[in-house]
Amino acid sequence: MELYNNLLCLTIDEVIPSIFRRDNFYYHVKKGNVRMAREARGLGHYALIEYDSLPARFKAKYIEVYGADAHEIMAKETKSAFVLDGK
Repeated sequence: MELYNNLLCLTIDEVIPSIFRRDNFYYHVKKGNVRMAREARGLGHYALIEYDSLPARFKAKYIEVYGADAHEIMAKETKSAFVLDGK
């Protein structure tokens, strides 16, 4: 999971084995139900899927597998260790 162009995205490795079967994933991409933020083009560029484009049933499956919504997980990971005070 990462931010790409200010979009919360999931990697293809997070999605394929746990949420989608490979053929089902490509079917939904082809039909436009799931949007790709970035396609895999080699040289370290891996495919990214927009989390907000996932249908509700797949978001529920994500929460079931990973234990929380992707937005909640990303908020915990990016929380700053610095505390701002009024001074």
